[in-house]
Order: sequence, then structure tokens, then C-alpha cells
Amino acid sequence: MKAFKLDEDLGIKEGIAIGFVNIGNIYRIKGELDKALEYYEKALKLEEEMGRKK
Repeated sequence: MKAFKLDEDLGIKEGIAIGFVNIGNIYRIKGELDKALEYYEKALKLEEEMGRKK
């Protein structure tokens, strides 16, 4: 989580997006699919801002 916090503090969108996907994966494994989707959508939004996904 320190790396994720550092990415947030520095505004490193790629690292933040990866962190969101990882958090989403944890929620998915736990069966909390609504929460997982919330984090996947956050990651997708950052990817779109970086021009990586459409």
C-alpha cells in the first residue's frame, strides 16, 4: 500500500490505475463484486485519461 500511496501523492496515474485494479481483484476474490467493479471503473477512467483505453 505504500507504493500506491506514493503514486497518489505524486500523481502517477499509471501506478494509481494498477493499484485500483489490484484492489478490485481483492474485492472480486472476496466475492464483493459491486466493490470490485467500483475500483475497476476507477482504473478504467484513469486509463482513458492517459489515452490507453477507449
